[in-house]
Amino acid sequence: MSREELLAPATLTVWPHSLDAKAVEPREMPSLLLALEEAAIALRSGDGTPWVITSAGTMLPPTLLRSLIAVP
Repeated sequence: MSREELLAPATLTVWPHSLDAKAVEPREMPSLLLALEEAAIALRSGDGTPWVITSAGTMLPPTLLRSLIAVP
C-alpha cells in the first residue's frame, strides 16, 4: 500500500462476537492506518471481527487484515 492510501480515510466495521450485540455501525476513520490499528486491537482482543473499506472502495476482509498486521 502506498503512503497516500495509508493516509486516506477508511471505514471500519467490527462485527462483535457477543450474542448481546443488536446492530453494528461502520465507523469513518481519518486514515487507513488508524483503521488498521483499530482492526488489530479487535483481532487481538477477540472482541470482534473487523472489516475495512478503503477510500478507493477496496474491502479488506479479516483474513487479509490478519496477514497485514501479523495476528495469528
